[in-house]
Amino acid sequence: MARATALRLGDGFGYVADHGRSDISRVVARGHGPSLSRRLIDGSRRVKLLCVSCLVRAPMTLAILLCAASAEAEVTPAVPAADAVAVAAEAEPPTGIYDPPPPHDPPRWRLRALIGTGVGVAIGGVRYTTFPTQLEIGVRLWGPLSASISGLAVLASREVVSCGVPSRPHAALGTAGLRVNLNNGRSASWIDPFVEAHVGVGGQAAFAEAGLPCASPQLFATGGGRIGIDAWLGRVAITAQVSYDHLPIGAPLAISIGASMILR
Repeated sequence: MARATALRLGDGFGYVADHGRSDISRVVARGHGPSLSRRLIDGSRRVKLLCVSCLVRAPMTLAILLCAASAEAEVTPAVPAADAVAVAAEAEPPTGIYDPPPPHDPPRWRLRALIGTGVGVAIGGVRYTTFPTQLEIGVRLWGPLSASISGLAVLASREVVSCGVPSRPHAALGTAGLRVNLNNGRSASWIDPFVEAHVGVGGQAAFAEAGLPCASPQLFATGGGRIGIDAWLGRVAITAQVSYDHLPIGAPLAISIGASMILR
């Protein structure tokens, strides 16, 4: 029954697959040879044409699918002409003729405090060792510029004779100045160099103006400068500086170390 069904279908492939070449020979011997041969030849031709068609159409179909996918991905909603020009202008990279300014960097501190102490040597008429202690408050004015007020106490290591009385030339100073911090920004380096200049008034033991009694307190104008660095560790910094302050008896040139704190 299977052989008759295969022959009636006209392709002969089921018969060949089920019974092999030996059965085909027997069928040909029984009188079905020419008809079966033609059917097998026609079936093989159809298979070849189908394979060729698949090989030809598969790349074309794949190419059409890829083109459709890319076209769908590139479709964008329509925008007005003015908006399109604005978007194109924003998308263009800077040409080098105009570079936009960097984003605003807020300052690391707006109000700070400093306490420090050090050791130095008095230069001038009398040589002695000095021990300055400084307390300072600073407020940021603009950019790297800030204003500061400070009090300075200077202890002396030796006695001097003034008006016939030996005494140590300790001094106390009050100053106001301007300071420039090179890296006062939150995104700047944690190493912040600074330069400061200040003026003020002060008093010093064993100092007497010519023609005035020795016991009377006397004030004098003073001035000086500092240069140093702040090493910021969060809201606290280690401050190292070299300072100079004018004194009538031995002006101290000192090296100090201290701590700076952010108050605001």
